[in-house]
Amino acid sequence: MAGFAERLVVLHDHGTGMITRLFAVKKTFEHPEARPQFLSDQSLGSLTKTVAKKFPQLDTSAKTMGGGHGVLMARKEAIYKELFPHYYTLLDCSEWCKETEDVLVSLGGVMTSIHVGENFDVAHAYLELLRTFFAMVVVLSRIEERKVITPLFCMASMMVNGNSDPHYQKIAQWIVDFDNPIRRLQEMMHNYSKPLGQALGHVYRAMCMLHVSASMLRKNNALSITHSAAKMTEPDGCKDIQLELLPVDKVLQWLLVGYIVCPLEIAGPEHMEALKLAMTDGFVTNLFRDETLSFHTEFDQFVASHKAVKMKKKELAELVLLTMKTCGPAHSERRLYCRQELAQLVGLLRLRPALLAPKMPTVLRALRLSRDELLWYFKHLGAPPLKCKAKVREEDYVDPQVPLLLAEFHRLKALVLANRELIRNYYVEFLTKFDVDALSDVVTSIQCPDEENYLISNCVETLNALESYTN
Repeated sequence: MAGFAERLVVLHDHGTGMITRLFAVKKTFEHPEARPQFLSDQSLGSLTKTVAKKFPQLDTSAKTMGGGHGVLMARKEAIYKELFPHYYTLLDCSEWCKETEDVLVSLGGVMTSIHVGENFDVAHAYLELLRTFFAMVVVLSRIEERKVITPLFCMASMMVNGNSDPHYQKIAQWIVDFDNPIRRLQEMMHNYSKPLGQALGHVYRAMCMLHVSASMLRKNNALSITHSAAKMTEPDGCKDIQLELLPVDKVLQWLLVGYIVCPLEIAGPEHMEALKLAMTDGFVTNLFRDETLSFHTEFDQFVASHKAVKMKKKELAELVLLTMKTCGPAHSERRLYCRQELAQLVGLLRLRPALLAPKMPTVLRALRLSRDELLWYFKHLGAPPLKCKAKVREEDYVDPQVPLLLAEFHRLKALVLANRELIRNYYVEFLTKFDVDALSDVVTSIQCPDEENYLISNCVETLNALESYTN
């Protein structure tokens, strides 16, 4: 498991760089001023159409290339040089996808449960890697020139170097495999959907804790530190702080991507509720930067083609209607709540910065919730709404008060950064006094082998050593 955990983390870190490069390729070929000029050359037009039509077959004969052969020969070095970085970006991405597919499939075969509450780091890395993999292959499928870049580069390489690139078949097969990325991912994860389905069930329970209406947040005084004067100086509880600070947009993408690649898991009642929660939160999600996915459309397409999926067209239509009726007003109310609570927190903590440390969990929750609402707003700003009979209020999606929320967010963030030494010393003192004593009592009562006992005792000694940090 340790080996899997390390590979998950390393692949996810590399995946962020890989999808950034692939995104740059897509934008380069979309922009009329950035795209290679030879693609707009009419003398090469028939050649590019031919290689795209014959892809992945690579035919370099002069007869097949027709009139484009002479043009390609005359401009071979310029074409080779211009396509070189894009070709090797595709190569690196294909190798990353191969490694990632091996890890996802292998982990799905050996793990019986991926629990985000019990093993947060492994579950988080697994779900993030799946999300990044999904985003990468969808972005790849949106690069219209992907079937032109690779054969043209190989033709130019053969003319310049005397031989074709040895990696062509690998890249070509990857492009063919993910020509329909969602179908390919569903085939890949078909035999390993159970562990992922269990993980999505745990994610749904975490999502229920994060996805709370503004009225419930007010009722529970979720972001207030003044509702009980007697407890203002007491430290806040933070039992599940890792889960509480998870970005909601990320968790929603885990659910959406998970059910898209494993549609058969939707059959369970809990999974149906999880899918409804994710689908009614909005109507668009980000894949990477400005690349978005209209997930209602995706579900509509594969529900029609998968008879085993226990969801009907009518249910999807009802979800679309419910989404357009409720998601805008719900998020508008949460933005209002965040703006009011952040203004109170900033005002109080400016006067009493000593409260920042004991109330840090509440401050972090406030920043997380505000960030979630700001991201949702800008993600849906200008996005075309779903077609349905529901009446959409413009003020729910075009909010003139958003700059005020953004300003309060940055003021609270600046307060935290300005007092970071105070906050750090407070928690170091907590660790070296209260926590280390409690941990010592637990350690003395544990019966375990010498090697494990040494590791646990070493943790206690490390905590004790932290005391010198504050002196």
